[in-house]
Amino acid sequence: MRLVACLLALAGPAVGRATAQRPGTPPAGAVPQVDSIGTTPLPQPPISPKRALLTSLALPGYGQARLQRPVASALFYSVEAVSVVMLAKSLHDLRVAKRFRTDSIPAEFKIDPTTGEVQRDESGAPLVDRWEPGFFTGERIRARRLHVEDWVAVLVFNHLIAGADAFVAAHLWDVPAAVSVSGSPRGAAMRIAVPW
Repeated sequence: MRLVACLLALAGPAVGRATAQRPGTPPAGAVPQVDSIGTTPLPQPPISPKRALLTSLALPGYGQARLQRPVASALFYSVEAVSVVMLAKSLHDLRVAKRFRTDSIPAEFKIDPTTGEVQRDESGAPLVDRWEPGFFTGERIRARRLHVEDWVAVLVFNHLIAGADAFVAAHLWDVPAAVSVSGSPRGAAMRIAVPW
């Protein structure tokens, strides 16, 4: 009997402390787990920064679309589409220039001194006296090759910038900021508002 009384005496204060605690509060001495803003959970972006980086590296604008940034997404998609079309055109122009590199153009025809007419061979084709190099010289081919390299550089740059933009946007996804452009007497003015 004495043992039961001792146990009840020891358990009494512990039971009193447990029932006095309010529901939803951490136990006495425990450190509450809160985020940096308060006790509400932090909002999470639709995709992780790593996934945003990789998806926009693969397809510029896709990570921005997943992060609900339609203007940035449309910009990167547009640059990608224009670059691909211009790269295809530049490659076609380079192939044409290489194909006709050895062509030449007749500069002067053989003239009959007595009649003043152009001399012709047995098939009726005019006889050429002097030939000039064609339109597609080595210099023009080099210029067209540079066009191809320029559009490849634009494509690579667009992929890298789109990936970096998506990575940063995923990290700053929950920052409420408003960007606006307005006219001023000196030109255009940009305003960025970030509430603290």
